[in-house]
Amino acid sequence: MHRLSHWFVVGFLLSLIPRFQAFFFQQLRLGELTPKNPSILINQTLELNCTVFPDSGLNTSLLKFYLPRHIEASSDMLTVVGDRTLLLKKTISKIEDEGQYICWSVNKTGSPVDMVNSVTLIVEYEDVRNVTDFQCILDNTSNPKEFRCNWNLGKYLHPLYLDVNIILSVDNGQNGVNCPQKKISEQCIWTEHDEPNINSMSNIVILNVTNLVFKTSKIFRKEFWTQNISKHAPPSFINASSSSSLEQCGCATITWVTIPGGVKTTSTVTLKSQWNTVPLVNPKSGSTTKRTKDVLILRRCCSSSPGWGCLVARSMFLDGKNDRRRRHTGR
Repeated sequence: MHRLSHWFVVGFLLSLIPRFQAFFFQQLRLGELTPKNPSILINQTLELNCTVFPDSGLNTSLLKFYLPRHIEASSDMLTVVGDRTLLLKKTISKIEDEGQYICWSVNKTGSPVDMVNSVTLIVEYEDVRNVTDFQCILDNTSNPKEFRCNWNLGKYLHPLYLDVNIILSVDNGQNGVNCPQKKISEQCIWTEHDEPNINSMSNIVILNVTNLVFKTSKIFRKEFWTQNISKHAPPSFINASSSSSLEQCGCATITWVTIPGGVKTTSTVTLKSQWNTVPLVNPKSGSTTKRTKDVLILRRCCSSSPGWGCLVARSMFLDGKNDRRRRHTGR
């Protein structure tokens, strides 16, 4: 009895297979919607072709298009191409136009019966934008030394579809070192372990941005001069001394280290005291400055106000746009 029941169940399940196959195959063989993986930019025109197969028993009079959010396509979007193809043309004007587009077969009353096929549209503002704020810096204060680059990709609806690669070259682009980080977006960091010659006179950086969906790429190439982008360590010392007591007017001397290697620098000295409510920046009267190798010496003599108070020196590395400020205080 149990064996008979077992074989009865097996036979029943086997009998259902052709029915399921017929059901799914019917859905697949009604027709096709092309292109199958559409992608488009804002303000471009989308074209989709719904073509029914000859053995489907359908024609264009029994087809309808539905847009995302179950909106039926208007008649001015549709064009009949022969007996079996219905063409949808729509200008994509907003990101809400992204989503699923479905071609349906309908009955005589116009109600949807079976789905012929569907596709999902990907919409983007621009396939690859021009990058902005592309800057690099050589950080000599870190250990190991770092060469850091940052950039702004811009606004994307699907930033995950972007493939970003960047190469650092210290020999005018003949050879390059790929970014050590495997997946990058808007930053990459090399160290002197990745490129021993990271302190070369100039570095060329090549940035490649690819949109994997739209299959388009843009390359951005910039050269950075090490002298202009180096971030140096602050002066190793700063000393201030006076030839007289704080109660008497006299001369004060402040000494600090500058950046070695012939790098252009400028230094700002600010005088603060209890008698000066407004700090004096770069006091000139009675001041003399001289350079001894990589040391700057400022000598300042007062003529009336007693006491020097606090001397503050800022050593700034000039790189055109960004100055790296280091503040030190001596009394």
